[in-house]
Amino acid sequence: MLKEAGETPALCRNCIARKLAIQVFPSRKMSIETVYPQQVEYQASFVLETQRIPDAYHFLLKDGKLFSPVTGLPAEKSITRRDSLEEAEYQAFLQIQDWFVQNEAGLVVWINPSFPNRYGCAKAIISEIVSTTSLEKALVNRAVCFDWDEETCLAFARSLGLSRVNSGWELRTNPVFLDKGASEGVIGLIAKHSPSQAQLIISGQDFIIKERMMAEIASGYLPPSGDYLSSCGSALKIFTENSSQVGWEYNEGTCRICGKETSVGPCKICRVCERIL
Repeated sequence: MLKEAGETPALCRNCIARKLAIQVFPSRKMSIETVYPQQVEYQASFVLETQRIPDAYHFLLKDGKLFSPVTGLPAEKSITRRDSLEEAEYQAFLQIQDWFVQNEAGLVVWINPSFPNRYGCAKAIISEIVSTTSLEKALVNRAVCFDWDEETCLAFARSLGLSRVNSGWELRTNPVFLDKGASEGVIGLIAKHSPSQAQLIISGQDFIIKERMMAEIASGYLPPSGDYLSSCGSALKIFTENSSQVGWEYNEGTCRICGKETSVGPCKICRVCERIL
């Protein structure tokens, strides 16, 4: 990455970052968030998933749509619809967006099983409608990864009251909409499978960990990946917000996944491994 002399890495000429003061509510406490470049957001999300730390982020409401503070655009604008899987997930995203627009409170859980050559692990995205101190409506999200097979995903969905689904495909296209008071019960169910991730959500530490990690990445430090698979891939990435890939530059380097000397993106992952992950 080329920089001007004396320029800080977080604000280098090649970055598309802009600083926005956005009030959000991690654990109902206000913080001022810095919005980093998409490459930084993607790298942080990837590392968090491989370390099995919830990936926390948020959307705002603007012109009747979920609005991404990372891209500065409606979230749906960054969704690709290249095949039946991505189209199914796009329709599920629209369900969540419509629910968000129509309600002032509530919780939704979107469960996505792993998928061959696309998603390395299962993911549950837990989203809650909140209000900021400036009375803006926001959707606070946590993407939580699990090493679940399809049956475990279905069992988790049924424990939330979604009894009509019988396959991973149906589960992927049917978000579970719940009342505002369901948050404690959902976290309790997560705790049975991953106590450490549940505790991070309860304490709000997941927000703090991600903010610190993005600051480190923006300053030039590349945090090590964990021992687990990432879920990154296809259209689901945009609802995970920070995994969207727009206008990446590829340069010669060593892929951090396969170790080959080849063209790699800003996260040091080659095109082949991106498709697998």
